[in-house]
Amino acid sequence: MKKTLKQISEEGVILLNEEGKEEGVPADWIIMALGVKPDDSISRKLEGKVPELYGIGDSCQIGKIMEAAYDGARVARLI
Repeated sequence: MKKTLKQISEEGVILLNEEGKEEGVPADWIIMALGVKPDDSISRKLEGKVPELYGIGDSCQIGKIMEAAYDGARVARLI
């Protein structure tokens, strides 16, 4: 079920479900993961300035955190 963030407060977050009903979720920490396009700006700035450069995660293509972690582990084994 899709939920939309309505509010962030000291106690946590308030979400709206598909029917518009509010749901409070207590939280000590809130991590926002935003953006829907790859960002390779750092790679482009470093290209030609370092002996080796590997792109992983959203610097190459949009994906999930587990895919980025897998990419990082795969590249680490290659080095």
